[in-house]
Amino acid sequence: SVGVDDVQAGFDASLDRQFGTLRRALRRVDIPQNAGVDDLKKLAEANPDSFLVQMRLADALRKAKDNTGALAALEKAAALVPQAPGDGSPLVGIAVIALELKDTARAMRALDAFLAVDPNNVEWARKRAELVEPLGDARRTEAAYQRVVDADPFDARAQTMVGRLSLARRDGPTAVRAFRAALAGQPADRAAAHLDLAKAYLVTGQKAEAKQEALAALEIAPTYEAAQDVLLQVVGG
Repeated sequence: SVGVDDVQAGFDASLDRQFGTLRRALRRVDIPQNAGVDDLKKLAEANPDSFLVQMRLADALRKAKDNTGALAALEKAAALVPQAPGDGSPLVGIAVIALELKDTARAMRALDAFLAVDPNNVEWARKRAELVEPLGDARRTEAAYQRVVDADPFDARAQTMVGRLSLARRDGPTAVRAFRAALAGQPADRAAAHLDLAKAYLVTGQKAEAKQEALAALEIAPTYEAAQDVLLQVVGG
């Protein structure tokens, strides 16, 4: 028969398989408050599976202007605790240093890994979208900004980007939803936002709504030629 001790032993073994590495990575290590780079390197050698030591070492190396060493320590920390959320994540640290070094590809890899474990972090989702946009890949750019609006539906700029990229591939319904959300998010340029929505309504065949949005744009900016053109399309069509 199976006794209580056997059940407990099996439970403990299961926990160790699932969380043993994380538990070891986060175990307490006495780190002197004034520990310097050399001290921390020795501690890291003695405690290679300590997340806390690697993070302290990365911080010290960064302050010492050793970005290469700091990146190496952060990579080790990320391997130990990849699920660390927020700005304290080693993956964020890697992205920050990579951006300083103008290594956009490395920064994007780090942010991809980070957002996989912290998908609602809108600040870093925005940064990733800003990095993707100049690459000229419309599909990736739209997906990047969609990730932003998933985290913050009231981000007017991100909604505008999703709408314009949807409109470029003639996906009117998606563009309408995005542009309506952009307007609700209080965009800086409301005339342009109304015009975007007017263009999306033209694609979906909703001419009355397109006319209404074009007029709204012209009410804000009476000499807005692009809005006048949309209005002429509606009337002429």
